[in-house]
Amino acid sequence: MSITPDGLIFEFINENEANFLYEEIFEQNVYLNDASGISVNDGDTVFDIGANIGLFSLSLLSKYQNLKIIAIEPIQKIYHALKRNLNGYMKSHQLICSRLGIGANSNEYGLFYHFLSMPGESTRHFSERSNQRKLLETALSLMNGNDHYEDNNSNEDEFTSEKCLMMTISELMILYKVDYIDLLKIDVEGDELEVLKGINEYSFDKIKQIVIEVHDIGNRLSDVIHILQGSGFHKISTQQQTDSVSADGLYQSFVPDALKLYLVYATKRQPS
Repeated sequence: MSITPDGLIFEFINENEANFLYEEIFEQNVYLNDASGISVNDGDTVFDIGANIGLFSLSLLSKYQNLKIIAIEPIQKIYHALKRNLNGYMKSHQLICSRLGIGANSNEYGLFYHFLSMPGESTRHFSERSNQRKLLETALSLMNGNDHYEDNNSNEDEFTSEKCLMMTISELMILYKVDYIDLLKIDVEGDELEVLKGINEYSFDKIKQIVIEVHDIGNRLSDVIHILQGSGFHKISTQQQTDSVSADGLYQSFVPDALKLYLVYATKRQPS
């Protein structure tokens, strides 16, 4: 368990990873910063796709009233931690936690790789994750002036695999009787395009804002932007994720440019 400076208590699986996520979401406010134009209000409906242990949802629940949040996580162990972390807010908000994979098709099973000591890197795309780790290790070697990065966390590549039922965003809206989504947050470790392809035109019309993490591999970033532009989003901006240091100076995150990690923010013109 972890206790934050403002008294928030949450369960984690990997402490270092949880520190990184907390710094990103609570301190840097990467999903809802002023420059992005993304906002949340009391009573909003939010889809948290790739919810992990639930820190993004917790950041909203601690600030806003009467939210409806549907938090989706495919990895069983992470999903159970997510449920426990959100459980204390069930009475004051409408919360649904569901163990599903989200993609371009429904009613099939996806194979997910659960990295035991790096659960946030769990994915359907094993080779992509492996290549990202190699890029990270190379960048760390260069930063340290070494020819080879010595990995002190030898078990970070240990994994198990599990299957999970897949569903599209459009089917998810029908399942939970959601008419509008005020914010769709997507962080799915390589499945970004698949998630967007699973949103039909009718459903896209019902989505007001999207923030999505994109691994820019094979022109994925431009493909994501193209889909958003063709789906009614008039303001689209990108922000490459970079190194950061926590406000107290105790924690530093390292995100080399070679990883090509971006956040994409998309909003629609509101009726006047």
